[in-house]
Amino acid sequence: MERVKPVFFLAAIIIVAAIFSVCFSWQVGRTLLNTAQNEQRDATAAIARELQSRMIERMAADISLINGVKALIEAHPGISLEEYRAYARSIKRSHPAIRNIAAAPNLVVRFVYPYEENKAVIGLDYRKAPEEQRDAVFTTIKENRVIVAGPVTLIQGGEALILRAPVFPESESGKTELWGIVAAPIDMQTIYEQLGIPTLQKDYEIAIRGKDGRGAEGEIFFGETSLFNEVTGSLQYPITLGQGSWVFAILPKGGWVKSSPYQGTVIASGVLLFSLLSLLGWFLWRTYQDKQLARQSRVRILKEKEEFLEILSHEIRSPLQGVLAAQKFLLKQDIAKSLKPIVLSASQAGDYILDLINDYLDLQRADSNRLADNSSALQIRPLLDEVISIVTVGEREGSVPVRLEVAEDVPAWLILDRKKIQQILINLIGNALKYTFEGEVRVTVQVRPADAGLELELAVEDTGIGIDADELDILFDRFVRTRRGENSSGSGLGLAITRMLVKALGGTISVQSEVAKGTRFTVVLPTSEDVHEASVEGFFPSKEMQSNIKYGRLKLMTVVVADDVLVNRLLLKAMLSPIVKEVIMVEDGAKVLQAVHQQRVDAIVTDINMPGVDGLEVARRIKRDPKTNSIRVVGLTGEDLEGHRPEVVSQDLDSLLTKPIDLEPLLVALVEDKNSDIAAVAN
Repeated sequence: MERVKPVFFLAAIIIVAAIFSVCFSWQVGRTLLNTAQNEQRDATAAIARELQSRMIERMAADISLINGVKALIEAHPGISLEEYRAYARSIKRSHPAIRNIAAAPNLVVRFVYPYEENKAVIGLDYRKAPEEQRDAVFTTIKENRVIVAGPVTLIQGGEALILRAPVFPESESGKTELWGIVAAPIDMQTIYEQLGIPTLQKDYEIAIRGKDGRGAEGEIFFGETSLFNEVTGSLQYPITLGQGSWVFAILPKGGWVKSSPYQGTVIASGVLLFSLLSLLGWFLWRTYQDKQLARQSRVRILKEKEEFLEILSHEIRSPLQGVLAAQKFLLKQDIAKSLKPIVLSASQAGDYILDLINDYLDLQRADSNRLADNSSALQIRPLLDEVISIVTVGEREGSVPVRLEVAEDVPAWLILDRKKIQQILINLIGNALKYTFEGEVRVTVQVRPADAGLELELAVEDTGIGIDADELDILFDRFVRTRRGENSSGSGLGLAITRMLVKALGGTISVQSEVAKGTRFTVVLPTSEDVHEASVEGFFPSKEMQSNIKYGRLKLMTVVVADDVLVNRLLLKAMLSPIVKEVIMVEDGAKVLQAVHQQRVDAIVTDINMPGVDGLEVARRIKRDPKTNSIRVVGLTGEDLEGHRPEVVSQDLDSLLTKPIDLEPLLVALVEDKNSDIAAVAN
């Protein structure tokens, strides 16, 4: 009997372990299933809320649009057909979902845009229209607000929402009288595409109900009816329409998760799996914690660098560029000859400081992975000539010559990043000239076939002092000067930046050197030939245009100058005062908006980075206000122009110029109309 007890004890342990394994495996399966279901619902809900937000914003924008047409007519009840078409054309251009915009004074359609495909509606009397349409018109008049009807099927094809708004101009006595209504059908297919619904339908079932804004009681006009059955368990969200609402339902294709693959886990491996997962979980958690700490440290450092970059971009570069522009402006004036060397010396010193700051900014951009490849078609030979001209201007007498050799098979047009190529060559050639006292600097350019097009080889070879072999490995590190170049000026960043620029373009850079004989830097960049030789327009206007600028419209213009740096305001006033009628100086965007409402203003020249209301916000408010949207807004920035091109469009700037500001580009910006083709059509 004594021998049997250990067996029973072992059996009991095995049974308990087996039961524990079964329970553990079952619980793990349940947990995994619940987790998968929750994650799927959370992900679906996040997508649904985003779609809900986009739908609400979209409908609010369309309602705001029709209210804008209503406000225009209420402000100008005697609006002409030409004025109405010009305004409607601008709306249609920026809102392609609009099928047409119609206005019905005295409830009879007299205005419609576009005209040709919608001219059949001219003369429609809403009082004699079909009952449903007539009732909708009188409802919007009675409630004096925008009414959303539909979607309805259009005679010309497709489905559209119909937005109608009553127009009640105010008479001189203060009373309002019905002028008529405005209406605009909004193409539903375009709305669906702009909201991204076709893309979502690859993974989700989507349905919308609430025709004519009747919410949950309305008809289903998009998707499958079954999605609104409770059995499907779809997620449902309301969409407000100003008056009324829609409801949309969303469900992952195939429905919600119903099983977990881990539920078939072998019961006998439960305990072992639990132990292994516990150990692995502990290890992963510790690893995760360590990585989180490292990531937080990297994020903090990157944030500090970005804050530093912003400070340099505006708080330092903006006033410095104002000082440099003022110095260059003085050098073009009739100042005393004894003062010109002093101003010139100060200007050169300022340029050197600005170059140092730009070097640091390039390093920060590289660390933040913001050195993008902005390649486009360019003529390589004129670019090379321009670089040689830049590096040889102002060289001391007796400086070694720079010889340029371009192979005959190098195409005239190549796909390259002009700015980065220029900076690479200026850095390398300038470095060669700095350390070469006799002989020459030779720049050779050639191409060779590559798998994806061509490889461009740029070589800069000098007969200078050379570099010790043990220093070649650290030559491209930051703040490094060779022993033979310790007495030379510079930040020690030129070659480090050059390597980063080459890397950003997908190329390589190498160096060979021999002491007292010279050094050769070789840059190899991927490129391709551009066979379309488009004409390149000059930046400055013709003599005829210049004459028009100086003695035509500018003499009658009142210009507001806005900049938070005093020297920039004073410089702009000094440049413009002899040419324009009046210059008004303000230090922030709020005072710009105040000035344009106190007197007639023809143009605004504003820094885009100002505290409080910045230049981009000024442009947005000016262009959205019908009373001021004809005022030209010219933006100024101390940063790269390429980085702001999307903002020029989205923020309604007529032009964007980089500091330091030159007079002629500024005058061109004040009179050239980027929307001149639109104005011509409107007239």
